[in-house]
Amino acid sequence: MEIIASYNDFSPKKCCIPWVAEVNHTTGKPDFTKKIGGYTGGITGEAGDLFVSEPKVNQVYMYGHRMRYKNISWNYYAYWDGEDFIELKKSEVISKIKHFQNI
Repeated sequence: MEIIASYNDFSPKKCCIPWVAEVNHTTGKPDFTKKIGGYTGGITGEAGDLFVSEPKVNQVYMYGHRMRYKNISWNYYAYWDGEDFIELKKSEVISKIKHFQNI
């Protein structure tokens, strides 16, 4: 289990629980079909850590936190290098995926 992000307390009436997903290397979009991690904070908005259970080397992940009732999300990208999560800008995601496919 590796921590990808940590969150402070939040209002569960205003924000959803933080989430994480693998980015599909073909589409560049998050794949929500499999559960790959979780959030250690409670559903009532307690502070906690967002984790990936078994991170894969060179896998790009998308994670975030969304406000309820508004179309506002805070989404981030990172890849696992075998030791740490390395943050990526959204503009770097596709080029990093292509790079990993050529390794």
